[in-house]
Amino acid sequence: MITITNLRKFRKEKGWTQKETAVKIGISLDYIKKIECYDKIPSVKVLMRISDVFNCKTIDEILIKEEQHSNAS
Repeated sequence: MITITNLRKFRKEKGWTQKETAVKIGISLDYIKKIECYDKIPSVKVLMRISDVFNCKTIDEILIKEEQHSNAS
């Protein structure tokens, strides 16, 4: 099952811009935009960095199932 991230939700809760978040995670601004627009699925390594930046206990906290995204739209 393809998964996508709750990155935008977590970022907005912190009040961070995409650029600030990209710097904190260690990825490019373009890459973060693609993740948030669901054009890219981040690697496990990037998911782990996102999880660390947002103090998630597990990677699962930053993932949602594709169906959940479709139903929310």
